[in-house]
Amino acid sequence: MTSFRYMGTKKYLALKVKRSIELASKSGHVADLFSGMGAVAREFSSSRPMYLNDALTFPTICSKAYFLDNSLKIDDQLLKKLYGLFRDHRTELKNVFKRRIQRERNAIEKGINTLAEWMIHAPHVGNSVHYQKMKSAAKKAEGIYHYQLTTLYYSGSYFSTTQAIDLDALRFAIDGVCKLEDNYPLITIWLATASILINSPGHSAQYLKPNSPSSYSKIKNGFSRDVWATFIGLLDDYSPCGNSSWRRKNMVSKNDALLLLEKGLPEEVSIVYADPPYTNDQYSRYYHVFETLLLYNFPDSTGCGRYPEGRFSSPFCLKTKIVNAFEQLFCGVFDHSIPLVLSYPSDGLLSKVGVDVVEFANDMFAKVEVIENQISHSTMGASKGSQKKSAVEYILTCHPA
Repeated sequence: MTSFRYMGTKKYLALKVKRSIELASKSGHVADLFSGMGAVAREFSSSRPMYLNDALTFPTICSKAYFLDNSLKIDDQLLKKLYGLFRDHRTELKNVFKRRIQRERNAIEKGINTLAEWMIHAPHVGNSVHYQKMKSAAKKAEGIYHYQLTTLYYSGSYFSTTQAIDLDALRFAIDGVCKLEDNYPLITIWLATASILINSPGHSAQYLKPNSPSSYSKIKNGFSRDVWATFIGLLDDYSPCGNSSWRRKNMVSKNDALLLLEKGLPEEVSIVYADPPYTNDQYSRYYHVFETLLLYNFPDSTGCGRYPEGRFSSPFCLKTKIVNAFEQLFCGVFDHSIPLVLSYPSDGLLSKVGVDVVEFANDMFAKVEVIENQISHSTMGASKGSQKKSAVEYILTCHPA
């Protein structure tokens, strides 16, 4: 499966989670309420049907590409058509942004200080009235003139201008060969291409700046990497998870987990797995580039990080709302009369507001089984001190009766 740099992954814990789920429930769909990139679903590949849910759009689309059946035929004819559309739009965009491309090349070649200056002041939707007007025009436009988002928002920072143009041209080509509901694999590989090429420290909350000779060299080399070659390489490696029969039983949705529980889970679901956020960092901030690229909706943009307005905010990341969020989670699953398997660290935000997650679960459920795991958590790309910290991660199996 294509590897995204996804900081919320539970890959290291997935097998233990699977074992807990199997002990608590023998059949039926497993609902993963915070599915992310599907680490737990991969452990159940072809053995147990899954219901994957996430509040963000881009992991939802990735789940559809890997865990649902699709009829898209990726062959030489499709690739030839893709490349033709890609090449033509790339030529158009390079003509529109040719002065910018040259300015950026000059900045890179002149060295670290000039590149740093360029990356600070390069025009984009968040700092340029002209680019804001271009954004408004592109948002309303149809056809080839619509596909400029990556260049207008993220060039000269997360991607070189040439890479941004190529990503826009490739998105135009993908949308031109088939509708979204048929092209989940292509869109997912396109996002994975952006994930590999992005100039960032493992997430897109910020882009890397040339603060040292080594970072300058890294950015210079990274900015020269080819979009089409990266895309084709990933496409060659693409393979959906499990067998077709298993994928046809799986379900995928995009919902806030608590609203989903309130609305009601599909009747096929026999157990719930929940892996809610555990810090006060809103995950939507760390993946806003991929979310915006996928939605291609030309949002208002603010700050150095080019953050879109209206990002999703999880109550599990807010000290004032986290206790109520957990209560809603526990009650929501309890009301379905099915078990809950929960993974959560001992030093999570819940403990920082004075609530022990194990005691809380015991207050809400008839029986709770606890497994403790020594793990290392990411510090979200911290630039100072250790980038990993040790913690105990609980796997709680909560039985309603």
